[in-house]
Amino acid sequence: SQYITRAHSAIYYYKFILSFLGFMPILSVNLAVTDCSIQTNYSDTSKYYLDRDCRILCGSSEHTILLIIGLSNLILFIPGALFYRVKWTIEEAGLDIVSYPLFIVAKTLFLM
Repeated sequence: SQYITRAHSAIYYYKFILSFLGFMPILSVNLAVTDCSIQTNYSDTSKYYLDRDCRILCGSSEHTILLIIGLSNLILFIPGALFYRVKWTIEEAGLDIVSYPLFIVAKTLFLM
């Protein structure tokens, strides 16, 4: 019973961290793989490099792998974070908010 209470508490805080505190940092890190620009300290200015790592040439196979991983994380993360944000507000005893998690996720995915 004590372990079940601790597990419920850990899940509760995980939902809070995932959906509220971690939303913007996780979003910005996953979107950073799309930031490419011309690096001025190289002689060839016709190539674009990743802003976070100037050794990665944009459009290369390494960059494509990073794009696939980052965008698949976003496809999985955004609906999950929205769903758990609403679930967290439902479980919070002091809040007087009526919300429907599946409706909000479906609406967000439709508007994306």
